[in-house]
Amino acid sequence: MDETAHELKELQIERIALVKDRTRMLNRIKTQPLALTKRHSKARIAQIERQLAAIQAEIETRLREDDCKPESSTSSPPFPASVR
Repeated sequence: MDETAHELKELQIERIALVKDRTRMLNRIKTQPLALTKRHSKARIAQIERQLAAIQAEIETRLREDDCKPESSTSSPPFPASVR
């Protein structure tokens, strides 16, 4: 796996973890009776949303940069010929 693919995979893993964390926090808010804890949870959700936006922007940037690179003639196709 080339370096760009490895970096994209790492970003994807981080994005998945943040989505799970956001879901957990949204579910947690439903059971929090105290205004203080709800406020903290909402602040954490806002932080997660900012982090998700930053990761998504980085993924899109790296994909655009990768699209601009010329393909080398020695690289194999992304999928076996039988899958196409």
